[in-house]
Amino acid sequence: MKKNQIKKRYLITSQKLVFIIIVALLMVPLFLSENISAIDNLDWDVRLNFIETSGDEDYVIFGESSDAVDGSIRDDYDMPKPPSAPMPPYLRAWFDDNLSAPYDLLLADYRKSSDTYKMWNLSLLWVNNENSSTTITITSSIQNITNFYYDSLELYNESEDIPVANFLLDEKYSFNINANEIKKFNIICTKEENNELFNNIDVMTSIAIFLLVIIIISVFVIIYFQKLRKIKK
Repeated sequence: MKKNQIKKRYLITSQKLVFIIIVALLMVPLFLSENISAIDNLDWDVRLNFIETSGDEDYVIFGESSDAVDGSIRDDYDMPKPPSAPMPPYLRAWFDDNLSAPYDLLLADYRKSSDTYKMWNLSLLWVNNENSSTTITITSSIQNITNFYYDSLELYNESEDIPVANFLLDEKYSFNINANEIKKFNIICTKEENNELFNNIDVMTSIAIFLLVIIIISVFVIIYFQKLRKIKK
């Protein structure tokens, strides 16, 4: 009677272990795909919102996608600004990617991911019939930030080497602009190459540890079944 109870207990325990192994093995592809996508399938967006003191507004969107194209070749992600501007006063922001009309003024500009350096050329124009100046405030809205590949995302005046804003840290940035004068900026993303190596090593280490745990559990189950067969005999 006691021997039958031991057999029953071993069978129940073995069934639980087998279930755990099956679930763990089914999770391996999901685990691998999530970590690999974090390296190879980057895709992120940033929306920049502009508002002028009296209430004039505009926005642009930029980001990266694995099937986008860099340089002066148009891709499906390039979205032109509306061809006609509103009546003055108005605020107009766009990206310049050296494309022909109507893509010479871009509402959305995407680049191919990933790299260690990328730059977008941003322009702003505040049109007003009066010869005056105003203040414009930029706020950013970053989408899919968990997939962001770079170490920095900074805004530069085109004529200066010092960033005026860091969109990863700064909630907003304000500046003065004269009426009917184009203000130009560069948006620059950079990544340290050493950090890319360390990130890849961290992912591969996690995968190796996960698979090692699965192997150890599998060995334990095999030994357990061997003991079970001895008990049955």
